[in-house]
Amino acid sequence: MNNTGGLGSEARWPHFVLPDRDMAPNSHDPYDAPPLRGLGSVQATLRVFVALQCWGYAAAHLHFGAKSALARLLEQEFYLSAGDTALVDQGAAICLAACGMMCLLRPAWPVLLGLFLGEVAFVGSKAFLGEGGHPAIIAARHAAIVLSPLILACADFWPGRRKFSLGFWIAIAAMMHVAVCASYIGSGLEGLIESHQGGDLVRVATGAVEKFTRQTPSPADAKTALAVASAIQLGVGLALLLNRSRQAAGAAAVVGVFLAGCYSLGLGMAGYPRTLTHLVEGGLAAALCLFLSNAIRHGEMSYVPDLPVQKARGGH
Repeated sequence: MNNTGGLGSEARWPHFVLPDRDMAPNSHDPYDAPPLRGLGSVQATLRVFVALQCWGYAAAHLHFGAKSALARLLEQEFYLSAGDTALVDQGAAICLAACGMMCLLRPAWPVLLGLFLGEVAFVGSKAFLGEGGHPAIIAARHAAIVLSPLILACADFWPGRRKFSLGFWIAIAAMMHVAVCASYIGSGLEGLIESHQGGDLVRVATGAVEKFTRQTPSPADAKTALAVASAIQLGVGLALLLNRSRQAAGAAAVVGVFLAGCYSLGLGMAGYPRTLTHLVEGGLAAALCLFLSNAIRHGEMSYVPDLPVQKARGGH
């Protein structure tokens, strides 16, 4: 098969290599190739972190009574009462809790499409209200949160039977790559800005530093810690953008999970909904790392088909 495109750390594109021509009578078509190796682990990782994201949003309202940006927008622009918007938030929280369980057990693309549209509405409300800085930074830092349900819908399509083609998974990997890079770069920029101007992240950094050092840091020390963490996050995002390798994706996964945990370290129980929500950034990076590790043979820059499928088609 000719080179078809994909993800790799080198300039040339990976290609799909089959050892036996009888295994793939339509091997000239990159969209009619055997399933790649390790797709199950990628799908399972996406399921877990999208479910955690749903439960994080649900917990923010059901446990702590947080008001969503969409509710604030409805009150400000459409003059709905606080009681009406509280019902909207409560209904959305209950639906998100149920959607999280469905995503974990058997994700369905109609539900995931609804989650994607809901995330777009949430982020659009924050940008319209000007909460969190410049609209471009708001959109970038929420890229993983917004795109993760859509990525899961494409990777774990149900109901309906769809053949997992090489071209389709190239598109899924590209979406994961864009979402992770945008989120890390946006979050890093937001943290650097707040380390100078102050903001909610400074309070998170203060609590996290206190947990690690057993001492209450000064405001200047907390801002310095936030600047360092944000610079690391920005650097990891740029590294993955410039070097699409499994090592960069693995580093992004570790950094994303650790920084998401800092919300709980810094804010205590009040921060655990934000931890659950932001874990998806590290989760997408982990899913991308699994895809690059299992489905691509980097020495030959070729895609690796699923071995059981090879044996079945080869008659071994």
